Amino acid sequence: MKKSLIALAALAAVSAASAQSTATISGTYGAGYQSFYNTTASTTSGATAASTNKGFTQTDASVKVDVSEDLGGGLRAAGAVQFAQNPLRGGSLVKEDSSLSLSGAFGTVAYANTRSSNTAIGSQVFASWLPVTSFYSNVDSRVDVDNFSYTTPDLIKGLKAGYTFTEATEGAPTSAGKINTFSATYSNGPLAAAVAYKSYNASAAGTNMSNRSEMFVTYDAGVAKIGAGFSSKLTSTGSALTAYGVSVPMGAITLGVNGASRGSLNFYEAGVVYALSKRTSANIMIGNFEGGDNAGNQSRVGIKHTF
Repeated sequence: MKKSLIALAALAAVSAASAQSTATISGTYGAGYQSFYNTTASTTSGATAASTNKGFTQTDASVKVDVSEDLGGGLRAAGAVQFAQNPLRGGSLVKEDSSLSLSGAFGTVAYANTRSSNTAIGSQVFASWLPVTSFYSNVDSRVDVDNFSYTTPDLIKGLKAGYTFTEATEGAPTSAGKINTFSATYSNGPLAAAVAYKSYNASAAGTNMSNRSEMFVTYDAGVAKIGAGFSSKLTSTGSALTAYGVSVPMGAITLGVNGASRGSLNFYEAGVVYALSKRTSANIMIGNFEGGDNAGNQSRVGIKHTF
C-alpha cells in the first residue's frame, strides 16, 4: 500500500511538471504558378539579365516548433526554432529562425538567430505572397544576424521599450559588424506604432559610425487597415525610405497593396486572397519593381495551407 501511494505521488508530480510545459508545432505549405521577369542580373532571384522564369513550383514550406515552461515565481522560459524554404537563404529547407527567452515581471531577455529587419516594414499590412519579397529585395537588404535583446513590461498600457545588440554575421562570436538598437512599440486597440534608433559600427554600415531612424504606424478602421513607414538614410550618400500598405477585408476576400521607395528604388505589390477555410487560402498577386538588381515584374496564382 505504501509503495502504491509513493508511485501515485510520483506520477502526480510528473503530471504537474508536464502541465507546466507546453510544445506546439506549426507551419505552412503552398504551391502555385508564378512568373518572374527580370530586366537585370540578380543574385537574389537567381534570374539572368532580361529573362523570364515561370512555371509551377512549391511556394511555401516551413515547420516551427515552440516550447515554453513555467519556472515558477512568475518566470517563464521559451524557445523556438523554425525550418523554412526561403529563397533568400538558398531556397532549401534550412534553419531560418531560432530563439531563447526568459520573461517575468522585469520584462523579457532574449537571444535570437534570425535575419536583420527594418522597422518600416511594419507598414506592409497586406501579406505578400509573391516569389520575391519585394521590400527586402528592392528597397532594403537583410543579413543573417545574432540578436541579444531586452524588452520592458508595459510602461503604460500597450507601450514597451527595448534594447537590442546585434552581431551582423550569423554565428560569428567575434563579428566586427555590430549594431545597437533602441526601440519603443505601442499597440492598443486599432492603433499600433514602433520607432527604432540604430547605431552602426564601421563594418555594419560600410562607413565610420553611422545611424538610422526607423518607424511605422498602422490603424485598423474596420473597413480597412492602413500603414505608413519611414527609414532615414544610413549615410550621407544614401536615401530615405518611405513605405505604405492597405488591407481591405470583405468577408472571405481580402484585397491589398504594399509599396515602398528609396531614391531610385521602388516597388509595389497588390493582390487578392480568398479564405477557403481558417487554414487554407487561395491568392492572386502581381508586383512591379525598379532599380538595383531586381528591376522587372512578377505574378503568382497559388494556394497555401497553415497548420
